[in-house]
Amino acid sequence: MDTAAMIRRLRESVNMSRKEFSEHTGIPVRTLEDWEAGRRTPPEYIPRLIWYQLKYEKLLAKPKEGWESFVKATDMFSHDFMEDGRSEQK
Repeated sequence: MDTAAMIRRLRESVNMSRKEFSEHTGIPVRTLEDWEAGRRTPPEYIPRLIWYQLKYEKLLAKPKEGWESFVKATDMFSHDFMEDGRSEQK
C-alpha cells in the first residue's frame, strides 16, 4: 500500500474529515490533502507515528478488561505499593 493510501485509510478509520484530522494531529490541512492526493510524499515514519497515536488514544479510551486492576497493582506511587516495598527492604 502506498503512503497516500495509508494516510487516507488512517484518517478514515477514525471517521474524521481532513480538517478534523488536521486539528487532531497538528498536520496542516493542505499537507494532508497533498499527501492523500500523492502530490507530496511524507517521510516514511509519518504514517507509523499517526498509527501509534491513534492506537494509543484508542487504548486510553477503552481500557481492556482487567486493565484497571493491573494499573492499581503496578502503581509505584500508591500507598500499598510503597508500604510493600519498604517492608521487603527491612
